[in-house]
Amino acid sequence: MRRLIAALAMCLLTPTVLALNFSFLKYSALNRFTDSEMAAFRGVVSDSMTNARDGQVVEWQSESGKVSAKMLFRATYVNEGTTTCRRVLFKISDGLRPPENYKFDLCNNEEQWVFSQTSVSSFTVDDWTYLKDIAVEALENGKDGSPVSWYFRKTGNSGVVTPLSTTRIEGTICRETAFSIISRQGQTFDGRYELCQQESGDWKLRGR
Repeated sequence: MRRLIAALAMCLLTPTVLALNFSFLKYSALNRFTDSEMAAFRGVVSDSMTNARDGQVVEWQSESGKVSAKMLFRATYVNEGTTTCRRVLFKISDGLRPPENYKFDLCNNEEQWVFSQTSVSSFTVDDWTYLKDIAVEALENGKDGSPVSWYFRKTGNSGVVTPLSTTRIEGTICRETAFSIISRQGQTFDGRYELCQQESGDWKLRGR
């Protein structure tokens, strides 16, 4: 289960992302959990993966009330005739930003629930380059509320980038932007971030 939580927390991290100045994608709400919050959340996930029924919503909130999570168990199925898998929707919130949404298929491998595929674990260098070009174009030229869809024919991965609002903070242009990433296997990630344009032209997460 430690591996499960680590994979969830790192689902958007690859060296390529960092090299492309898209490091803001690593700041998921899970990365801001304290050790005690993560331990408590891990216990709830472990128990729920085994005992929750399909269609059930499991809610969890930390003792401090600052972070919370919802899990919706959509379906249970047998993969390749032998492995039990579950399709789960996660909504994670730390109270600082809008909730982040994840959809994963997790499979029981030797009594451990592991990710069969995350939304970006199959992304190639070309995928990230393609996404960067789309995102920068949307940030620099897209209108608020106008989604920019992309589909990379070479790999089958796709997504949507939507600038939501634009503000000027101390002379710097900042845009709240929604990212939806869909792998060719159908796994998804949805997150909202406030990005500010630096003097270098790069877009970075506000406050980072």
